[in-house]
Amino acid sequence: MILYYLDVTYMVTYMETQLHLSLSTALAINTISIVAMCMAMPLFGYMSDIYGRKRMHIIGYLILLSCTIPLVIGMQTDSVYIIAIMVISMAVLTAMIQGVSTPYYTEIFPPRVRATGCSIGFGFGASLSGFAPMFAAITMGYMSAATGLCVLLLIVGVIGLIIAIIIPSEQVETRRLNCLNSEA
Repeated sequence: MILYYLDVTYMVTYMETQLHLSLSTALAINTISIVAMCMAMPLFGYMSDIYGRKRMHIIGYLILLSCTIPLVIGMQTDSVYIIAIMVISMAVLTAMIQGVSTPYYTEIFPPRVRATGCSIGFGFGASLSGFAPMFAAITMGYMSAATGLCVLLLIVGVIGLIIAIIIPSEQVETRRLNCLNSEA
């Protein structure tokens, strides 16, 4: 969720204050990136149905870690089109992780406690993630904006990768495959 808040909520401020785009341009790019995210998320969720949640989750975080610095550096230009491509690419990466995370986290819980477990986990995550723009502003007060954004995204990527690796997947995969088999 922190990745989502950084990419969607904070990115408008970043484009306006650090990349010196007008608010209307930053909002237009943000809108396009959200549309791209909405279109890509179900695709990545479907891919996780085929290739497995854990594998896709780990791949998503590895791609995030390998692409963060080039994407943020690519934003540091005067070209609105290049900035848009970088922001949209970051949104698609977020969609890859979120598209896998949502069903994955749901399947972690057995059906009888799924609603409670998911709502508590989601609520706790949302309450912490809402501070992401504030952390971004604080971090960028201590270092350059591009470096601060890279550091935050890399921290999120490393934490996410560690969690993706340690989440027990055997029960999740069994539940997912049982659900697919019962539908067939």
